Amino acid sequence: MHIKKFLIFFYPAFYLAVFLTANSTVAASAYLPIKQSASIERKIDKLLLLANMTTLKKPIAINQVNKAVEKVCSVQNSVLCSDIRNHLKKYESAANLIDAKVTVQLSNRDDAALANQRGIKYQSNYHGHATGFSRINDYISFSAGIQMDEDNLTMENTYLSVGTDWLQFDLGTKPHWLSPMDNSAMLLSTHASTIPTLSFSNSVPLTSVGINYEIFVGELSTSDKIYYQGEYISGKPILTGLHFSITPWQGFSLGVNRLLQSGGGERDSNSLSDFFGAFLKPATNDNTSEDLSVDEQFGNQVASLVSQFTFTGTVPFSLYFEYAGEDTSRGFNYKLGNSALSAGLYIPTLTDSIGLRLEMAEWQNGWYVHHVYKDGLTNKGNIIGNWAAESRYRETSFSGDGVGAYNAMAKIYWSLNNGDDITITANMTENESYTQYNYDTSYQLRVEWLKVGDEHSWESSIEYGKDIFNESYYSISTSIAW
Repeated sequence: MHIKKFLIFFYPAFYLAVFLTANSTVAASAYLPIKQSASIERKIDKLLLLANMTTLKKPIAINQVNKAVEKVCSVQNSVLCSDIRNHLKKYESAANLIDAKVTVQLSNRDDAALANQRGIKYQSNYHGHATGFSRINDYISFSAGIQMDEDNLTMENTYLSVGTDWLQFDLGTKPHWLSPMDNSAMLLSTHASTIPTLSFSNSVPLTSVGINYEIFVGELSTSDKIYYQGEYISGKPILTGLHFSITPWQGFSLGVNRLLQSGGGERDSNSLSDFFGAFLKPATNDNTSEDLSVDEQFGNQVASLVSQFTFTGTVPFSLYFEYAGEDTSRGFNYKLGNSALSAGLYIPTLTDSIGLRLEMAEWQNGWYVHHVYKDGLTNKGNIIGNWAAESRYRETSFSGDGVGAYNAMAKIYWSLNNGDDITITANMTENESYTQYNYDTSYQLRVEWLKVGDEHSWESSIEYGKDIFNESYYSISTSIAW
């Protein structure tokens, strides 16, 4: 489906958002970075948990953070509250630099991307990013960002925002993370380069049951392996995303996500009615049969159910889950096939100085690969979902061997008395044995040291691991951030 057809559908909502800027007293919201500023993101996660607030998707709106600050910091004057308030002040001026970071890196690992770093490779000897924010008025703002390494310069985090707290329009490279998981998301994460999207969402929960929604549409990068009329053609597949969640009571949220991949090149011929047919009846519109040929099927779909529980008390903690499916099962629209199950536990204050996060994810075969889209759910060569799924044979396509796998992660946060932070992360990925390739279990151990100064912060890391082909590797990096 051509992206212009989607824009026609979005135009009325856009004009409504513009109209509301002149008829509302509640401003549009900026967003926090995702996987770019580890220190402030960790503090926000802790604050939201202390406020008994859940997060099923990212980026997190500043409006949400302000509510958490009001709830937690009105009764305590902690270092956490002070640090977050200082960060939020950056969004109050007419224009400001939100964050910037330059990294120098040395690694012997080839043809692999850093986890959740928007396509940056281990072989990038230097890379960096910068994000600025400008508030034109209460209802219109602009985020301007770049990411660069020795080979590429991309406009990450560059988007225009217009609207109010219950209907906000965002156009540009706003990132999307459709999961409560921290290590990665099965549907959409920040592992691949961000695609430009047009999106509508709310920045604060609506009604007494805490409704959150988001709808977005964009184009993936060019693929030369789109199957159509007996051959492979070139084109840019359309990616449409939907999120809906509720918070029926404080400390518990339940949500659903959908991604639809369609169109691309000469396959850009479906109508909006085809889209709604595929959305409502995926089993009959996205699976080939005697009545539906490969050329006639709409495209590719994935979906997930997500939930999060937060518990406040002497030792606050959070439990969160993601159940996803790459396809329908047995011809039923409501049954997820090729399932994936993820679960996580977050304890920010296991002791006064130690925090802990544990996560696991297991997925069956068929994830990120597709018979129509040979490159699968990828953008600029990287899988758009779980980074650990790239631990597979990928010589024939960007998505590679559609093998099932298991990934486990343990992360320890250690706050030193002098204000420094040390983070230790261990990851393990094990592919299933039914494929034609002989895989070893891969693992990695990463140690990061963060020292925060008055104007700058310094971060150094060392990583050692073994990949799925039993090759050992290392990575050493040092960064300065503003």
